[in-house]
Amino acid sequence: MTDQEKLKAAIDTIARYVLAEALDYAISHDGVLWEDYGELGEHDFDKIVVRAGQIADSIRPSDEAYEPAYEHLAERAAGEPV
Repeated sequence: MTDQEKLKAAIDTIARYVLAEALDYAISHDGVLWEDYGELGEHDFDKIVVRAGQIADSIRPSDEAYEPAYEHLAERAAGEPV
């Protein structure tokens, strides 16, 4: 894997993690409100929220992917001039 490919893979991995975290936070902190989708049935909306959580989980990278990606980007940041 080239340095550019490794960088892209690391960025993609961390981006998926950040997105999954943001979705989890929104779902668990009432950031997704049925009132915003009032024309949908409440029971259907409950299922939509559950599915949104499942999608968040499906895009979250494994620890085995996240940790080296984070370390790679942290090493790059440590080498940047201040």
